[in-house]
Amino acid sequence: MKVEASSIIISLGWLFLLTWLVLQNTQVAEATDNENGLYSPHDDVLSLDHKTFHRAVENKENIVWVVEFYNRWCGHCIRFASEWKKVATKMKGWKDLVPIAAIDCSQDSNLESCNSFDFESYPTMLMLSPRLNSTSNKQVVQTVRYRAEFYIIGSIIDFMTEYTPPSGPRLKPLLKMEDIWSEKKPQHKFIVFIFEEAESKLGRKVILDMHLYQNILVRSMLKESVVKFGVTKFPSLYQIKDDSTFRLLAVGKEEPGDQELFVKSLQKLIKEEGGQLDGEHDKGKDSLVIVVTPKDIVKMAIGQPFHSQNKSRRVSMQDLESALRYMLRQEIAMSKKIEGEKFKALQKFVQVLLKYFPGRHHIMKFLQSVSVMLSLVNTGHLSGMQWRSKIEHLQNSTMFLPGVIKWDSCEGSEPRYRGYPCSMWTLFHVLTVSALTQQGHSPRSVNPQEVPLAIRGYMQHFFGCSECVKNFLDMAVTMERDIKDNKGAVLWFWSAHNKVNKRLKGDETEDKIFPKVQFPPASLCPKCHSSEETNDSQPIWNTELVLKFLISFYTEKSIYISPELAKGDASGRSVKDKGRTISRGSELKVDIGLKESGSKVKMANKHLSEMGHRVGVSWPSNSTLIGNSFYAYRASGKGAGLVFNNLDLSMCAVFYVVSTTLILGLYYHFVIRRNVTPCPKRCCR
Repeated sequence: MKVEASSIIISLGWLFLLTWLVLQNTQVAEATDNENGLYSPHDDVLSLDHKTFHRAVENKENIVWVVEFYNRWCGHCIRFASEWKKVATKMKGWKDLVPIAAIDCSQDSNLESCNSFDFESYPTMLMLSPRLNSTSNKQVVQTVRYRAEFYIIGSIIDFMTEYTPPSGPRLKPLLKMEDIWSEKKPQHKFIVFIFEEAESKLGRKVILDMHLYQNILVRSMLKESVVKFGVTKFPSLYQIKDDSTFRLLAVGKEEPGDQELFVKSLQKLIKEEGGQLDGEHDKGKDSLVIVVTPKDIVKMAIGQPFHSQNKSRRVSMQDLESALRYMLRQEIAMSKKIEGEKFKALQKFVQVLLKYFPGRHHIMKFLQSVSVMLSLVNTGHLSGMQWRSKIEHLQNSTMFLPGVIKWDSCEGSEPRYRGYPCSMWTLFHVLTVSALTQQGHSPRSVNPQEVPLAIRGYMQHFFGCSECVKNFLDMAVTMERDIKDNKGAVLWFWSAHNKVNKRLKGDETEDKIFPKVQFPPASLCPKCHSSEETNDSQPIWNTELVLKFLISFYTEKSIYISPELAKGDASGRSVKDKGRTISRGSELKVDIGLKESGSKVKMANKHLSEMGHRVGVSWPSNSTLIGNSFYAYRASGKGAGLVFNNLDLSMCAVFYVVSTTLILGLYYHFVIRRNVTPCPKRCCR
């Protein structure tokens, strides 16, 4: 009986564990985009979000915070991440005084936190002082101007020297040697001086390295204050004894290795004098702890989903709408002030979207409302948060932006790759092709400069990646001279995009699963390529056929609308409208019309097939019905691992309850009842 009971208990345990793993994995799948920034729990960089940012950064009165505000898709941010990790690792021993942190501003939930400081490009590193006093909220904020580890640490040390609170170690050099005795405490068995040049930061680094050692007091003095005592070697490390005599411990060479030399010399001093290296026992005290949750463990165990490359060979409405959501709700809202030329650039860009974006009905109604709203701003001035508030109030059940950002053809192998930059370029190509095709169907001429100049204005004033903006504007200097007609606009953006791909090929920002190529590749348009190549292995293009291909590829008829998107909002969420919760999916079935959306999917597939014959495109065999390719791929098991929807979770919960009840019933029947001793008949009379 005991064996049977044990077996049942073990079975229950395994069932519970399996259910817990399923639930955890589902949460991971749903939260992947929000959690997978540029830094992991294993890095020394402390990752913040909207929940931890204000609690950690704004409420601390005794430490200096250094926070990187970054955007996971920004190429410069991706390259800089390795340098920021080095800074955090070098300063790891000081994290109780100066945590090195980062917050991902590309996440909608973090927008308010990021917008609480005055910056508009990524990455931006800010140093935040402690509250100047307990009754005031005043805080000093300075920007780190450097991008190299050595200079970043130097800037942070200078800031800490000025704003470290009295509870922290004194970093300012002493002016008089006797001042050290006023700082000496009973636990200080060793008193040490570092003598150095005025521009040196060595003394302050060693003081910070040793600040957790309770039995030693380390201070610095500058050369100008100690030459009168006969000190001639700088930097140098001296111990001062109780009888005021000095002992030379080490002499530096004004090299990076001096810091390690001085710290080891001090540790050796403590051991030689019979002291204890008690700092090692105190390093966990008041330090910041990064907790690795069960979700992180499951995520590490199952890995990240691998994505199909076939999807990247189509233009997806999901990507275009997600790009609009990010632009309008987040990127523009990051601006502190929208006025003057910036306000005009926003108006022009919204007008271009309204005229040339081949959007669905509810998107176009929303853009129309945004355009009207901007025209009614008489002051010509908005703050970023005012803009955000206004466009939020414009949304209702008939006109709205997508509920979440979700990538389809622009989805990368990791959240940091592709995504928004890919969708942004796709949007630019779609707009230029739309302007060209409208010219062919309209008696009025379309200004060939209208779309390119509106895009340039948006990039100049709103795009978040400062390095990307500089590179784009460098290419766009001659835009007016280069673009003579709408065909030229299409080809200009195609050429500019290929220049970017060429520059970034092999860069650490490149997604290795989706390597940068010259578009269109020969596999898509063999006749667009000449059989010859240039000296740097670049293709020689037949621009006439390239133009035909681009028109066919980016035209409205070729835009793929997934069955999920055709049913309404792909997020599956609802919107609040004047106190009412409105289900977008159910309302949009009437508003948009599922038949019309379904026909668009079929038309897109048919058009893609026809396009191959016209311009020599060789489509993959499994993309004949491109609407089904993604679902076939997910069904093949190569998609995203264990991903469950709400119905799956409900069934799992029901299965768990039923199985538990059944097992407990069997346990009662075969174990409990069998152990009950029947009552003798004579006792029951």
